[in-house]
Amino acid sequence: MHSSFSFNSKRKGQGLVEYALILVLVGIVVVAALMLLGPVIGNVFSQINSSLAVVSGGGGGGAVPPPPPPSDCSAEQAAYTAAVEAFNACMEAHNNDLGDCQAEQEAVSNALSALEACTLP
Repeated sequence: MHSSFSFNSKRKGQGLVEYALILVLVGIVVVAALMLLGPVIGNVFSQINSSLAVVSGGGGGGAVPPPPPPSDCSAEQAAYTAAVEAFNACMEAHNNDLGDCQAEQEAVSNALSALEACTLP
């Protein structure tokens, strides 16, 4: 009877070692995947964050304007600035409810597209 107890404890130990090896291998695969995909995922989140900062007004401090355009894009810059100011005013008036400021948000997006089209070569 003593030998059967020893045999069962060895089998349990073997099962635990197998589970530990599986967990280690899964951990290695996860770490390798994150190392390969981490920068790509980080760039996606950075792009989303920057686009949300422009649309939402940059956390209460107003929208972050794009870099200064060349002098021949002053009309587009003025239209973008006016659209951002109108959007921020709408958000303040409606307690940051984006649903009530859809038209202003679209105006900001259109003005930004026009400004980018003007500043790109």
